[in-house]
Parts: sequence; C-alpha cells; structure tokens
Amino acid sequence: MSDVIPQKDYKTLKFTKNDKDIIKRIKDYAIRNCRNEVTQFYITKTLNLFDFGISYFRTEILKINKSIKTRPCAFACVQKLSDNKLYLLLVCSIHNNDELGKKIMNEILLYSMENNFIEISLECDEKLIDFYKKFGFVEEKIVEDDMHYMVKILN
Repeated sequence: MSDVIPQKDYKTLKFTKNDKDIIKRIKDYAIRNCRNEVTQFYITKTLNLFDFGISYFRTEILKINKSIKTRPCAFACVQKLSDNKLYLLLVCSIHNNDELGKKIMNEILLYSMENNFIEISLECDEKLIDFYKKFGFVEEKIVEDDMHYMVKILN
C-alpha cells in the first residue's frame, strides 16, 4: 500500500536558470524521475548547461501525516545552440500511466515551433531510439560510448 495519495492534475512550469527554487526541487527528485538511469553528476551538469526547461509538478498528499507536497514528476532541459537550433539535454519522467515523457516531448516540440527553431538534436542510449523516432527524430550517427546522435528538422 502506497503512503502517497497522488492528485490527478499536473501543473506545467517553464523555467530558466533564474528559477532557483524550481531547479532545486527538480534536482532533489531527479534520480527518482529518471528511474536511476542517469547519474547525479549528469543531472548537475545538465542543470548547469541548460537555457530553459519544462516540468510537470503534481501535488501529493502523504497518508501518514496528511502533509501536502508538490513534486516534479517530469522535466526536460534544453540548450540553445544558435538562434535557430536546440539541443535536448535530458528528459526524465516517473513511470506511470499518464505518459508524461510523451507529453513533455510534445511541449518541447510545440515551444520549438512557436519560437521558430528549425532543428532539435539530442544524444540517447540505444533503448530510447524508438521513443524519439515516434517524434520524428532521425538517427544520424553513433557517437562516444555507444550514444546515438539524433536530429529532428522542424517545419
């Protein structure tokens, strides 16, 4: 039996390096959200490099003492490479039936198109290639440590 009563609604927050409280909360829950597949070092590096991000927060009520916590459940960090190119540094979401990873990717793509970016690139592990292909990313090459470089050209 879970000690948490999750609420149904997620709040979408866009953030930058100036949003220290949001970044701290994302960092505090990042390992959980990334399901231990990303190191704390990489998360810290990402939070130092990114230019903007999008996060979903959800309110949870703890059963033990009925306290209310608002926790990040998914986040994405993006770096601006030039006036019209973005690099997706990291996408993490807790595993649940709400498909937060897909939702946050759609938010990133929408933001990119609304702001006239023409390209988004990323590097990912082989097991994530199919996930990104569903969003129109094309594999370009294999880079260091068997990571796959993928690109999406925006219309």
